[in-house]
Amino acid sequence: MALRGDIVDPLKDKLILEDLFSHTRLRRPLTIKHLFFFLYFPFGVVLLGIRLLFLVFAELLLFPLFRMLRMNTFFYKIYARMLGVFVVVKGKENWSKNLQVLVSNHRSEFDIIALRSLLPVAAVSPLFYKTFIFTRKMVKEINPIFIDYSNREVIHKNIDEHLTGPASKVPILCFPEGALTNGEQALLLYHKHLFSLERPIQPLANSVSGPFHNVVNVHHLCTKISHNIFWLLLMPYHVWTVNVLPEQRREPTETAEQFANRIQSMTAAHLGLIPSTFSVRDKAILLRRWTALREGQRFLLGRKHALAAQSAILKQQTQAFSTVDGLASPSPSPSPAPIQTS
Repeated sequence: MALRGDIVDPLKDKLILEDLFSHTRLRRPLTIKHLFFFLYFPFGVVLLGIRLLFLVFAELLLFPLFRMLRMNTFFYKIYARMLGVFVVVKGKENWSKNLQVLVSNHRSEFDIIALRSLLPVAAVSPLFYKTFIFTRKMVKEINPIFIDYSNREVIHKNIDEHLTGPASKVPILCFPEGALTNGEQALLLYHKHLFSLERPIQPLANSVSGPFHNVVNVHHLCTKISHNIFWLLLMPYHVWTVNVLPEQRREPTETAEQFANRIQSMTAAHLGLIPSTFSVRDKAILLRRWTALREGQRFLLGRKHALAAQSAILKQQTQAFSTVDGLASPSPSPSPAPIQTS
């Protein structure tokens, strides 16, 4: 999978797909910072419990109450702070006066919470958001535009309906990478759906930091969303630095793909990253490969333990049979002395 030649020389840079993702929960090598994290861990578990109780209370009472009072955005700021989400905005002078489409790189499951705490948005959302039972009110607050990525016509239809309908004053928010990365090497390829709408685009360059981000990877390749959320809530806090880049419009001679690549390159340059041509599909293939590898390792490890246990049993049985045979067999009679002849 090659990178774009106009951006980076693959022979010199040698970026591979695995570089874009973390593969373990704890970072290596172990340092004194890991010791501080282990000392903090019991307090983090208590903080996790408090935040989970707050999530339940917010779902049952606070979200409906503040929606009724029409103070949704105000409460969402409180909601974000309670989850340890703090946002620093840079480049405020670049905010468009007529926001229509926001696009940002994707760093964590809480990106949407951080950005929603800044302003009302209508987030382009995958269908599995509908399965979130315990955060339905929170999902409702991001005004989700549910997308079936296998049907491009439906994607354009749903987005056009929002941009031309009564809710058009609320800008669309999209993460065009389509998947999370570790934010350390490169950006995934921006898919071109939103860039073909002939609408001005407000790019955002998003980075995340925190006291233990150099110790724990809150996201890694072979993990579930629920596990990542657990670690995000366990940490004391996270700081999102949102860099607002100048609004961009598609040039008359540009294709949608070229426009998407230009926005990707601009975002990557601001973050000091590489705009790769690896896509969300490449990540899906890599994930299947790594999952199969891990399952194979587990199978081999289980097989090894089973063979070791079977070998131990056979050894015990052999020893037992030898003991029984020794008890049952009479001692051999001494051989008669040879007869001496004169």
